[in-house]
Amino acid sequence: MASAPQATGTLPSPGGAYGTAAALTQMGDELALMKARHQQLEWELKLVKQRSELEQQRRADAQLLAAASTKALPQVIGIDGVGKRGQATLQMPDGTLTEAGEGAVLPNGMRIQTIRAGGLSLLTSSRQRIDLPVVRVSVMQPPGGTAAGTPLPQGLPVGAMPLLSPARQGAQR
Repeated sequence: MASAPQATGTLPSPGGAYGTAAALTQMGDELALMKARHQQLEWELKLVKQRSELEQQRRADAQLLAAASTKALPQVIGIDGVGKRGQATLQMPDGTLTEAGEGAVLPNGMRIQTIRAGGLSLLTSSRQRIDLPVVRVSVMQPPGGTAAGTPLPQGLPVGAMPLLSPARQGAQR
């Protein structure tokens, strides 16, 4: 059995003290490097978790979009005002036109969350948000202009006026 070193009562030699100090400095440096590496690994783990969460959200959004597209979303034909007082003109998948404000529940069960100048946001029954832009409606003028009392072409928003040719505008005044 090996015996433990015994204290001799003398001071360590200068070479031994410097060797111990150098060893302690080296161990301190190694400890600092290990702590830095540990922190780096923690950051990498955090990034991997965030990427995983983003990927899960992307998949959920894709599933929501696929589910929403099967419900046939309405088209936003026009916006009159914004915010709480705004009204959106919507063309439903069956072709009917309806006007609704914020908070209104549509026939497909979705609720209008917000109305803004460029479109609106719908909220599904599962609390998922879908943004719908305003669809640009082009008005095609029938040959010979449009006379008063002529029905509006399909797809025009409620309250829209057909375009008159310059010759017809002068005759109308």
